[in-house]
Amino acid sequence: MLNKSGRPILACITAQSACQKIIRTGLDMARHLDTALQVVTVQPKKMEAEQRAEAMKCLYQLSKDTGCEITIYYSDKPAARLAQHALENDVMHIITGAADGVNDFVSQVSILTGSIPVSMVGDGIVCTMPAAMTLAGAGGSDYSRTSRVSRTTA
Repeated sequence: MLNKSGRPILACITAQSACQKIIRTGLDMARHLDTALQVVTVQPKKMEAEQRAEAMKCLYQLSKDTGCEITIYYSDKPAARLAQHALENDVMHIITGAADGVNDFVSQVSILTGSIPVSMVGDGIVCTMPAAMTLAGAGGSDYSRTSRVSRTTA
């Protein structure tokens, strides 16, 4: 996490080494906006011990490689838990990975958080879903006032 004040950026990851690009995108955005980055993962409550150990090993390595602290939650409702964290911490922007195939995680997060834009990091591209209510006039940056879906290269 960058030691800054103000509304943080939130990167939501899974226990996969490929999530490093999500964290790096979050770090870039946080530096650009001179704010903090929070990194969270929501793991299932029930998981085989070997799977849990592998997930923790991967998350530890991601933390070590990026220099970020990672908050780990255990919930069987990951979108709701992420949204709760985002709202409690007054985040300005959420960054996740792009889903392979049909996945309504990002839609659920967007609905539950309302006024927080969500960006999905894919292979060389970042797609942003606008917030339900924009922060125009609230002194937010261009990142927090997205008025349409935007695509930029990562």
